[in-house]
Amino acid sequence: MEYGYYLRRAARQFGSRIAVRSHDGAEQLTYAQLDDRADAVARFLIAQGIEKGDRVATIHANSPRVLELDFGIARSGGVRVPVNARASADEVAHLVNHSGAKAVIFDDPFDQLAAQLRARVEAKPLFIGRGDHVDVDYETAFSDEGERAHITLPRVDESDLLSIKYTGGSTGKPKGTLRTHRAQEAIALNILLDLYPFAADDILLQVQPLSHGAGAFILPAVMRGATQVTMRTFDAAQAARLIEDSAVTVVKLVPTMLYRILDQLDGPLPASADLRAVIFGASPISEAGIRRAHELLGPRVVQTYGQTEAPVTITCFGAADYFHSRERGDERGRSVGRPYSTVDVEIRGEDGSALPANEVGRVFVRGPMLMSGYWSSDATAVDDDGWLDTGDIGRFDGDGYLYLVDRANDMIISGGFNVYPRELEVALEEHAEVGQAIVIGLPHPDWGETVAAVVVPKSADSIDVDDLDAHVRQTIASYKAPKTYIVTSHIPVSPVGKVTRRLVKTALADELGLLAVGGGKHVHWERQVSDE
Repeated sequence: MEYGYYLRRAARQFGSRIAVRSHDGAEQLTYAQLDDRADAVARFLIAQGIEKGDRVATIHANSPRVLELDFGIARSGGVRVPVNARASADEVAHLVNHSGAKAVIFDDPFDQLAAQLRARVEAKPLFIGRGDHVDVDYETAFSDEGERAHITLPRVDESDLLSIKYTGGSTGKPKGTLRTHRAQEAIALNILLDLYPFAADDILLQVQPLSHGAGAFILPAVMRGATQVTMRTFDAAQAARLIEDSAVTVVKLVPTMLYRILDQLDGPLPASADLRAVIFGASPISEAGIRRAHELLGPRVVQTYGQTEAPVTITCFGAADYFHSRERGDERGRSVGRPYSTVDVEIRGEDGSALPANEVGRVFVRGPMLMSGYWSSDATAVDDDGWLDTGDIGRFDGDGYLYLVDRANDMIISGGFNVYPRELEVALEEHAEVGQAIVIGLPHPDWGETVAAVVVPKSADSIDVDDLDAHVRQTIASYKAPKTYIVTSHIPVSPVGKVTRRLVKTALADELGLLAVGGGKHVHWERQVSDE
């Protein structure tokens, strides 16, 4: 089925039930109201000339409006391009330009961003939002009082493009992954079948940005008539209160958020608590973190593994299995679980052949949730037989549990966000005082990894790190910016003269072990490291 069908169905079955509300209760919509709002969004966009296949960029913090746009753009036949609300103006402009978006829809706080985009966007998309720098006010646009009731919504097929989700790559150039209505449906069915069976009495707390992986949980919750609670910006104390007060039954987050919530809890939740599942993914969780989660939350922790090209649902680890593995202290608790029922996973060797259990190789996956390609590119990571090379290195045990050993690429996952080193290196090397830069991820107990920049000055003079940091944050979102700057006269290279992150990490581990727990803003590192 096409994406918009499921909200129409939910409105018939659960019309008076609350579909979505803000965590403070200031905004809420029943399923019937959300269905009407989605139609209003669709009709307005069509009236403005949005045709089937046209791209519509959205920049929103979490709120009920995300859901009405999600379904409304889908019903218009448009293709949604969700943008991280923390992205810089340059990053947003690139995505708008690359996708060729014909409309850009903003949330309340982004009026100044709209002003900055006007000078950076090549085409002239329609700006919808609130403030002085938009073309149309949000409520004026999407309050359908009947004047657009005559507009017929287009026929949308499940094979049509639903969204373009941007990811990065080792080159630092973001790529737009193409997701059809059918693929999004497959993700939802995977979640309901193997990860968590949402029910009409569930209350799902959405604390991650809905522009990212958490957005995949919108549809399965709607399919079952559950209520979604949106938190505009993550507040650990408020999230903990909602959990302790039995105001939520399910929460979706990344490990960093889980750690913060655990810090706020008064003690272990009683077995009678309404909380049913704590779903995490996007980055690894520490051994200490999961032990503490089990101590305070009990057998409610569920893990899912995926990536933008294979969204959210490659493997999962159920709550009871996870809990008992950790209690026993066996190796299985360090796995990312088994493949979803509709998903096939293989470990392949250098020659491309499938490897047996306990042998390490590249992780390949196929299934109905995979992307259908990259936007504006002939390149694709999916081969003719439907297999995707995830870029991860892993192995299976004898019972089919997957263990991730390493990532074949250099992506850093910090607090659940993907950070691409080359993108940062380009920004660093644009600074007048930087001669060379390499960006690496260092272990961090809360964030999974923290971003460190190793820089070589152009001259013998030391670099003003505060000035360099300010320079980086002008063009790169703050969450991607390095947390540690290491100034040195030499960066290790491989025998063929290539910069090698592994050599740099090894040297740091030997020389600056303190960085393994976070490090500081500015560290001098003057040791000459062998290239061997």
